[in-house]
Amino acid sequence: MEELKPLPRLILIDAANFMNVYKKVATNYACPNYESRKNAFHIIPVVHFFVARGYTVLVIASEHTLKPHTTQLSYLLKELKAMNLLVHPIRDGKEVDDRAMLECAADYGAIILSCDKFRNHPDFKAITNRYVVGYERKKCKQNSDVTNNLGIECKYSFYLDGKCFAAKPTDDDYAKVQKSHEDFKKISPENLSRLALMELYLHSDISSKIGAPLPEACTKFLDPEMPFPVNFQQFEKAAQRLSRGQ
Repeated sequence: MEELKPLPRLILIDAANFMNVYKKVATNYACPNYESRKNAFHIIPVVHFFVARGYTVLVIASEHTLKPHTTQLSYLLKELKAMNLLVHPIRDGKEVDDRAMLECAADYGAIILSCDKFRNHPDFKAITNRYVVGYERKKCKQNSDVTNNLGIECKYSFYLDGKCFAAKPTDDDYAKVQKSHEDFKKISPENLSRLALMELYLHSDISSKIGAPLPEACTKFLDPEMPFPVNFQQFEKAAQRLSRGQ
C-alpha cells in the first residue's frame, strides 16, 4: 500500500475582504483617497504565490464585484474567472459568499484567507476557528530601489495560529482534503504561465508609472523606446510575438 503523504489544502480567498484591505496599491498608482471601490491588484500575486507551489486556489466573489464601478482593475477578476480560478456562489442574497466559503471549508478541510471573523454565522464558529487564516497589512520601509518592492506601500503576512496549509495523514479531516484533490483540478501549465505574465504586467506597469526600470523579464519583448502597453492584452500580445519568434 502506498504511504500516505501530507496534502496541500484547497485555498479559498475571500475576495471582498482581501480587496478592501488592500485597496491602496502604490505611491502614484492608487486612485485618490476618496476612491471607495475595492481593488483587485493584490489578488493576482497572492493567487500566483499559492498555485506556483502546488496549491489549488479558488477566489470566491459575488458577481457584482466584477463590475468596474464596484472594483478597481475588475478585469483581473474576469481573467481569473476565465481560468476557472474564480467562482460565484450558486445562491443569491446577502453574505452568500461567506456561507459558500464556510460550507466548502467544512466539506473539504479548506483554508479560508480572510480577516473576517464571520460573527454573522455563529453556526460555523467551529469551522471559522479551525480553517480561517487571517492576515495583517504591514507598511513597507522606504526603499530607494523601487523595483525591489514595486513602491508598494503595504504587504501581507498570514497568521496561521496553529493552522496548517497542508493536511497530515493523521489529521481527522485528511479524507476531506483527499476528496478536494479529486473534485478540484489543479491549474493548467498554460494558465500558470498566464498568471505569471499577469503578475509581471502589474509589476511592469507600476515601474513604468513611477519612472523605475522595467523588470528584466519584459525587456526581452518590449521596446523601451515605445510607450508602455495600455493594458494587459497588449502586453500579452507582445510576449506572444516573442515566443512565436523563438
